[in-house]
Amino acid sequence: MIQQYKIIEKYLKLNIDGSRVGLERGESKSNYFCTPKGAKVIGWAGVDGIHYCFVRGFGEMVFAVSPMNTPGNYVHPVARDFMDFLQLLLACGDAAVLEQVYCWDQAQFDAFLQDNPLTGEQQAVLDAIREKLLLAPMEQPFAYIKELQAEFDYSRIKYTEDYYEWVPVEPKIPEWKVYFDGNFWGHHGRERAGKEIFLDRQFVWDDEVWHIPAIYTCSKGLVVDFCIQVPAERIRSFMDKWNLSIENDGTDFTDEQRMQIDAENPLAININPKVVLNGTVLSGSHGCGVSWNPCFPEGNGLEVKSVTQHYGLDPAYGWAIWRS
Repeated sequence: MIQQYKIIEKYLKLNIDGSRVGLERGESKSNYFCTPKGAKVIGWAGVDGIHYCFVRGFGEMVFAVSPMNTPGNYVHPVARDFMDFLQLLLACGDAAVLEQVYCWDQAQFDAFLQDNPLTGEQQAVLDAIREKLLLAPMEQPFAYIKELQAEFDYSRIKYTEDYYEWVPVEPKIPEWKVYFDGNFWGHHGRERAGKEIFLDRQFVWDDEVWHIPAIYTCSKGLVVDFCIQVPAERIRSFMDKWNLSIENDGTDFTDEQRMQIDAENPLAININPKVVLNGTVLSGSHGCGVSWNPCFPEGNGLEVKSVTQHYGLDPAYGWAIWRS
């Protein structure tokens, strides 16, 4: 941490106008309800209360805090340390880009940079950082931040009592168990949970990447989970075509339009797999599905969060998941 403090001190001694790149100087403490406990603010965006900070217990990691975001998305790590933070800033031109990466895919990230070229004032600030601190722009900034956020355990962040008055405590993901007569939402009866057999198989079918992470042996038969990987760009294109969002779920469409939407939905899945065991064909008796939408992570239910967490599915992709 000593080395990082030296970098911060050198940065502060540059006496540059960080507000030009979304890193305005200000109070080192924040009174916002969603600022983590033990936070030390290192810069402010100047809009919507957005600020960047270190958090006690997380070493040199830099976090973005956005009070106007939706519940569950107020705080995100954006850099492993302050040096990386400055290199990301050099690559992206404005700290606001780093704060927004959590809800963007690669295409949106690239489009924003292309549509928002640097001003002369921004370039002057970035040039000073690069030349005086001898830093180079971060290579692959989008991938860097996405990887950091995918690996981070958000449950470790602690908040003040004010936070929990605003945001109810999220229900915990239940212990992972799979039943033959159950589904993603639970089960009935006194059946024992199946035994998980790890497979981690992957194949391409009809230009789609399929994963079979595991099967489960139960007293009444086998249970198989199929996970289809869907690019976020494809989901975004589908949603834009039909103007779908959390607020607009399609209830105002005609029956014909809803049928067309269901047919085009890249996250829709309904399959009837068969297993050949020693020459005998075993057909599925029932099935159920859930999906993960990376374009609106706050809208995903606890059930699909449990699946993606258990199997380690990349949350930057969409996932159509079928249990049979």
